[in-house]
Amino acid sequence: MKFELEQDNAVFDKDMGDKKSSKKKDESNPVYGETFIWNLETLNNMELTIKVMDDDIASDDKIGKCLIKLEDLGLTATPMEVTRKIDNNIFSPDAYIYLTIKYE
Repeated sequence: MKFELEQDNAVFDKDMGDKKSSKKKDESNPVYGETFIWNLETLNNMELTIKVMDDDIASDDKIGKCLIKLEDLGLTATPMEVTRKIDNNIFSPDAYIYLTIKYE
């Protein structure tokens, strides 16, 4: 998984950096238990994009993605469970990502 954080401004977006999870092999419903930290002064206009990829030798294929507007979550120092759909399937179950997010 790749986590991309940026501040979505009217004129110039501000890239806050990317983080990548470890890779899980042969796991259809992986659990990561990893922590990623960004030092942010504000949540104003902050958008977290999460991309879920498979791991191929030639090139990784996108399984799904979602965008979370952090400002809209009402985050505090108390961890909040967040669930987002990353892939909308017609013939198989939809795919979701489950996160715990906080802001101090």
